[in-house]
Parts: sequence; C-alpha cells; structure tokens
Amino acid sequence: MIKLVCRWKCFQGKHCSVKDFFVRCIGILTKCADINSFRAVFTDVLIVALSETESINSNDLNSCFAAQTRLMKAIKSDVHCYQYENDCAEYGGIDSNQNRFDDCITGSKFIQDLVNKCKSFLTDGERPNPYHCSDFANSFIRVAKHFPLWTAVMPRDKSSVATSVFIIQ
Repeated sequence: MIKLVCRWKCFQGKHCSVKDFFVRCIGILTKCADINSFRAVFTDVLIVALSETESINSNDLNSCFAAQTRLMKAIKSDVHCYQYENDCAEYGGIDSNQNRFDDCITGSKFIQDLVNKCKSFLTDGERPNPYHCSDFANSFIRVAKHFPLWTAVMPRDKSSVATSVFIIQ
C-alpha cells in the first residue's frame, strides 16, 4: 500500500515533506487493528489534507492543527496506532458503540459518512496549512473504501476455521 501511495501523481510539485508526512500516515493506518482507531486516523488525515488553512490557537480538537499534532505524535512515537482516551470528542463526536452489527459498516457508505463528517470540521485559520493536498485526499478516499484489505482491522483469528476439505482419519 505504501509503495502505491508513493507513486501517486498528487505529490508531484509538492515539497518532499508533504509526501513523507502522508506516506507515514498511511503507515499508521496499515497498523490500525480496530475500526475506531481506523476512524480516528482516517479523520485526522483527511482533515489535514483538505484544510487550506490552520489555526494554532484553536482549542477545537477537530481543527487541522490538532489533527496534525496527533498525527505527528503518532509518527514520532512509532505507535502501532492511535491510542485515544475514552473521550468521544476526540473521535470527532463518534460514539464508540456506533460500530454495532446493526449499523452494517460497508466500505463506500462508511467512508462517505466519514468524509462528510471531516468536511464539516473544516474551518478557516490564520495561516496556510503546509500539508494541504486535496488531490491526495481524493485518491486517499478512493483507496480507503477497501480499507479492510490493507489495514489490520480484520486480523486473522487463530482459532480453527471451517473448511470444505474432506479429512480422512
């Protein structure tokens, strides 16, 4: 997945630190082992990619600068994924009980709901966002619809699996 992202044309003409930042964010996403971690990282990456400006003095947990700070902290500490506290505000107002079976999380609908939520968080700031890259956001959204395939959200279970193979005893 990381090699695929490195070849995206959206990074042409951008400073190398922009590509490095987003590639490392994808690396964090590939290590996410549960849906809430994926949701949190995805939201932060999209907020940073879509925000044209940022506000350093904002106390809003969903601001571009706050999302950027959380991502940088995760990159620096090389954690397997975000370790959020139980504060739902940090998830962007998403309740941890939201991923019940009844909600039927499917790729396209789930991702589109997150994209709409991220777009609602975008605000104007006082300085340009150095990591603004809307072309990356478009490619990222397209690939994110298949997130169970390239993240650790659906790890293999070590228990036995039913099979149709006939076993001779």
